[in-house]
Amino acid sequence: MKTCLLSFALILSIPFVASAQNDIPEWERIDTVKVVRIDAEKRMATKEETNYIPKTVFVELLGPSGNVGLNFDMRLSKQLNGLGARAGLSFISAGGNSILGIPLGLNYLLGKRGKYFEMGAGASLFVFNSDDKLFFTPDSSDSNNKKDGSRKSKLFGTLTFGYRKQPVKGGFNFRVGISPVYGEIDGKFFFYPLLPYVSFGYTF
Repeated sequence: MKTCLLSFALILSIPFVASAQNDIPEWERIDTVKVVRIDAEKRMATKEETNYIPKTVFVELLGPSGNVGLNFDMRLSKQLNGLGARAGLSFISAGGNSILGIPLGLNYLLGKRGKYFEMGAGASLFVFNSDDKLFFTPDSSDSNNKKDGSRKSKLFGTLTFGYRKQPVKGGFNFRVGISPVYGEIDGKFFFYPLLPYVSFGYTF
């Protein structure tokens, strides 16, 4: 008898429970499946995955390369955007002398569908004669600067902020922006904030 009464009471309570749930404001209701789906879509929107690691060979004018340089760039995972690295060889013509440079750096691409904002940081190693003048360094004509023709090597810091067009399925690659350069030479610190750069290459 008690079991029957309990079952009857539960049946009667169902409409009241349903009514109470309907009274909850819509903004307080949580659709777990919907939340998970939206979160996944957001992650996919910022992470362009692919089945290969994009690589690029490009010729760069100014910027971390100095005058001109041949560089290799690649993503560090199977993504079209995200973290990447670069390395290359560059040359600067100064007073009839050729200065060798080795630009290295990390970069990060923000964006999607082949159009990205690129920001990066790195260093460029330059090997030159003591009487050579790098166009982005301060005037070193004071008496403390020994111009004896000896070879020097200097490591300069570089930053990169610019636009990159990198086709999703590979092809022509284009970059343009500014690359601040800073460092020390002959005891003097220098900072060149508006050094431009432009590059043309091929992504595969």
